[in-house]
Formats: sequence, structure tokens, C-alpha cells
Amino acid sequence: MSRTLVDTYGTVPYADLDPSRLAGIAYVLMFGMMFGDVGHGAVLLAVGLLLRSGRIKKLAKLQRTWLFVTGAGLAAMVFGALYGEAFGPTGLIPVLWLEPLANPVPLLVAGLGVGAFLLAGAYAIGTINRVREGGWGYALYSRSGIAGSLLFVAVGLLVWGSAPAPGS
Repeated sequence: MSRTLVDTYGTVPYADLDPSRLAGIAYVLMFGMMFGDVGHGAVLLAVGLLLRSGRIKKLAKLQRTWLFVTGAGLAAMVFGALYGEAFGPTGLIPVLWLEPLANPVPLLVAGLGVGAFLLAGAYAIGTINRVREGGWGYALYSRSGIAGSLLFVAVGLLVWGSAPAPGS
């Protein structure tokens, strides 16, 4: 299923690192962060296991998505436990990390951090792929190689340096 996510952007050349699995994991992780709820995640988990079983013939063409749906459900359950949400902010489970509605800023900062980490990983994979495609010269000047990576780092440092200090 994660192959379908990557194929929507084009076919990965033979020499390149295939980002399909990493894209699938990143999507599931980000889904869990945004849809963190133990109850709704359990429903997705059950649907994923039902898809895997193949018991409902009308859903047979979706059977190969079972791992993706199950992973999304598990991620939602983990983040739901961290947020203390089960079918909404019902108070059924204790908050282990933070309440997104009461204190959204740390969650937004965590999302930015995860996004920056994913982008850094994408630039690293891009640099490896440019070296494989055309050597170090191509990797040095390509926007998805070293030059693009350095621009990403420079903008990140600029944003970090211009951000107000905590508590100010």
C-alpha cells in the first residue's frame, strides 16, 4: 500500500533508494499524531484486521490495505493514550503527555519537529539518490542533493535563531 503513495509522484528509478516503506511509516505516524484517540483507533484496528481476514467479499479489493489501516489505528491509539482521549475528550483515560485542546502549542512544536526530521531524512535520501544517478558532482549542485540540503539547514537555523527564547 505504501508503494501506491510513492507511485502517485512517479516511478522510482531503479538505482534510487525506494522511499515507499518510509513514506508509509511517516504517513501512519503523522496520522496518529493528528487523529490521536484510543477509541477511534481501536475501531480502525478492528477494520484493518477485518480487511485482513477477507470475510467480507465486497471489501476484498481493499484487502491489501489492511496493514496500512491497522498501523493507522495503532498509531491513533498510542497518541490517544498520550493525549488522554477515548472517543473524544471524555476523561475515560488519564492524560499521559498533554491535552491538545487545553495546551496546543507543545503539540504544534512537536509537529514542526517531526516535520523537520522527515524533511531532513528526505533530503538525505535525495542526496544518496543523486550520487547514485550522476555522481558527487550532480549531488553537490542538485536541489534535492547537497545544495538543497544546505538551503534547508540554513532556513531552519534562520527560523530557530529568530524564534523568541522560551519564557520571553
